[in-house]
Amino acid sequence: MLRQLVCWKIKTKALPVVENQNIHELYWYAILSKATGLDKYRIQSLVKIIDSDLLTPRQYQAAVMTLKEKCEVYAGGCRKRGREEEANYVYQLAEKYG
Repeated sequence: MLRQLVCWKIKTKALPVVENQNIHELYWYAILSKATGLDKYRIQSLVKIIDSDLLTPRQYQAAVMTLKEKCEVYAGGCRKRGREEEANYVYQLAEKYG
């Protein structure tokens, strides 16, 4: 019931069920995964991680795939809001690692 309350409060679909997970962790998981405006910082973090040379080949591929997805979403939002220059930069960034 508490899980349903949290889902109603943040107006999302059901959160993943994890035994013994703190209700505050579930709340922040849902808030941060739906927060707008954070993709720019996620992209910057992914670039830093990819450039660090600390990743295994499998982790590197996963990070690059995630970077491409985030760049597509962010660039699409930029184009929608008339920020063509920023959208082009983000597309180029995705292509650099692709």
